[in-house]
Amino acid sequence: MTSPNNKLNLVLYASLASLLAGLAVFAYLGIYNRYFADDWCYNADFVQLGFAETMAGYFIDKPYASNRFSLTLFSGISLLFGLHSLKFITLLAVSFLFGSSYAILRFFVKTSLVSFSWITAALLAGALSFFSIYLAPQLYQSFYWQAAFLPYTAPLMFMLFLLALILYQSLKPQIPAWMYVIVSLIAFFGGGFSESGSAVLVSLLSMALASAYLNREKQTWARRATGLLGLALLFALSAMTVLIISPGILERASRYGEPASFAVFVPLLLKYSWGFIQSSLSSFPIPFSVLVAFSFSLAVVNPQPNQKTANSKPLLILVGILLLSFLLVAASYAPSAYIEKNVPAPRTRILSMYFLNSGLVAASFVIGHAVRSAARRWARPLGAFAAILLLLCTAYALRATGLTWQSKQPLYQQRAAIWDERHAHILTSREAGIAIVDVRGIDSLPVGGVLDLREKEHFWVNACAANYYGVEGIRAVVP
Repeated sequence: MTSPNNKLNLVLYASLASLLAGLAVFAYLGIYNRYFADDWCYNADFVQLGFAETMAGYFIDKPYASNRFSLTLFSGISLLFGLHSLKFITLLAVSFLFGSSYAILRFFVKTSLVSFSWITAALLAGALSFFSIYLAPQLYQSFYWQAAFLPYTAPLMFMLFLLALILYQSLKPQIPAWMYVIVSLIAFFGGGFSESGSAVLVSLLSMALASAYLNREKQTWARRATGLLGLALLFALSAMTVLIISPGILERASRYGEPASFAVFVPLLLKYSWGFIQSSLSSFPIPFSVLVAFSFSLAVVNPQPNQKTANSKPLLILVGILLLSFLLVAASYAPSAYIEKNVPAPRTRILSMYFLNSGLVAASFVIGHAVRSAARRWARPLGAFAAILLLLCTAYALRATGLTWQSKQPLYQQRAAIWDERHAHILTSREAGIAIVDVRGIDSLPVGGVLDLREKEHFWVNACAANYYGVEGIRAVVP
């Protein structure tokens, strides 16, 4: 006869396998990644001007965001490995989101701030990663188009990895000197992808530094982390400064007029940030409910409950979690509210979505702990209910994975096939001495309007693509 613990383990492992399968599907779809829109402009400059002169575009207004030095740098690094490198960026994103989230959760266990098994941490990290990708406001642009992936998704990868690295280094008796160099570089280049990414990185490091500083007398790890976090914050602020003072940003910023005054900025920021949370929750009530139920259920069935957490002040912890989550969402909205006096583009909101989901996961887990502690008399029926709820949430994740595959895979595959055929045709035409190449266009509407080649060869995307291929012009017609 199977024991209750064995049954629970089967539920937990089945849930983890389902979430990992979903993440694997998202990663696999990355094999259809190709160049579009701004990608051509970055690549054309690297091909025609070389690495040094392209990076010097920081000082010049370009068709792309030339002040974002990390975006330019990593576009060039990607080009060094050719088109095939694009096929792995989604896999990297999935791996970093899941791995870094898991590492941060395990840090809390190692420092006795919370108590749960490795599989509970893996399930929380898996659910957070899966639903952040599944609910991405612009899935294609955030994970399958390099020019949008680098400025908004890449900084999320950098900041989570940086935080996990610092926290784990703080557990060691002595931190090697070279680690300070590594942390500085990650913080600097992680802050150079975009204004939104930089704002969130600075905010996250500031919160972590404040927490470590306040606990430095009680916790050994906090004393060690304070120095690393302070150094990381310094270099993240340096990156933000480099973004802001770029001569290449002046023309782009002038299109929006004068930045918002403080009296205008703060109400706009609060309005936009709260509006994002409200619209997200109201637009997708079922996925968010599933995420909350999943985390709540895990806390209830958690085989290693933390009595200290359960007996502390859950309401105060809950308020703190939700406040920090809101502040990080607001940080991602701050540059757009200040400069454009408007909400950021949907692809930017992958940052907001991750931290909204983080707050929901943490808050619902705290509530689950509190309920488990308060309802000890009904532990068995409550545990059975939570296990069933966990299975239902797992079933939903499997269904969401299946729907994603059915709706995205044929579309992405078709676009990649057309692109590959077109790429071969342009190369063949160039070798034949054809100056103006006519090709088939790819419809932008199904993937949220990512621009492709158009009919007129003077269109900016066409011009950049022509420079990349080394032909006089390219014309495209969408059938």
